[in-house]
Amino acid sequence: MTAFVARRLLQTIPVLLLSSVAIFLLLRLAPGDPAQYIAGPDASAEGLAAARREMGLDQPWPIQYAVWLTHAVRGDFGIAFVTRYPVWDLVLQVLPATIELALAALILSTALGFVLGVVGALREGQFVDLAVGVLNAIALGVPNFWLGLILIIVFALVLRWLPPSGHVDFVRDPGQSLRYLTLPAITLAVQLSAVLARFVRASLLDVLHEDYVRTARAKGLPERSVIVRHALRNALIPVVTVMGLQFGRLLGGAVIVEAVFGWPGIGSLVITGVVARDYTVVQGVLTLLVTTFVLINLLTDLLYGVLDPAVRLGQKGGA
Repeated sequence: MTAFVARRLLQTIPVLLLSSVAIFLLLRLAPGDPAQYIAGPDASAEGLAAARREMGLDQPWPIQYAVWLTHAVRGDFGIAFVTRYPVWDLVLQVLPATIELALAALILSTALGFVLGVVGALREGQFVDLAVGVLNAIALGVPNFWLGLILIIVFALVLRWLPPSGHVDFVRDPGQSLRYLTLPAITLAVQLSAVLARFVRASLLDVLHEDYVRTARAKGLPERSVIVRHALRNALIPVVTVMGLQFGRLLGGAVIVEAVFGWPGIGSLVITGVVARDYTVVQGVLTLLVTTFVLINLLTDLLYGVLDPAVRLGQKGGA
């Protein structure tokens, strides 16, 4: 088990390093000059040069990256160009809202995905199974931003059941907080529930066709006991990997959803940084998102290895 953990940890290092290089280069290659944004459109050449020097943009790219990486590995992501606040402080201000939205969407997508997946597997080939498949296909094909706009039009503007945007702290007013949370959580959960439903259905069908399930049925065990104690428990092992990946995907999808609903989370911080050409904010936040995604994948792999010894022994899937 120790060798398995060490191997997985070593594999994350080049991934994180290459991801940070890609983020750095993409930001530098994007159009727009942060110094021009800070100094103003009427700034002189001397003013622009002074602004670039103050922000460290007068150095060659390799030096800029080396300086940034040296500080980043110590948890220092620099100072925002516009607000002059440490990037880490800005992240801590908006992180609770993003975690709140991501957890709500994860719970909703997990519950919905499991129900649809199990129903589809138990009714294989029947009308219910076909209907679930059609719903999943539609959910996978609908972009998050489009679905969010439709939900706002229907439930906020037409029916006036829920607010179209904003955020209320859960501790201060739980009821209002849930009202503001409902639409963005649904928007973020729909696609993920469809992915999970497909995996649950496929995994459960594989298990239901195993000999030990047929033996349990032949012994006269109640169908509910066969499904829950024998089939579903074993079918959950590959689904664990999908759930881990989905949480990482949630953080990425939250960027768009937060912008649509005016949710004051990491997504809104990234959009603000992009508009202001604030390299330090965008670079720091995206690096944190990538690191979180990689670490969640790592924990998922480790959990998968605990559940399935063949994985950590290197007998499956190139482990």
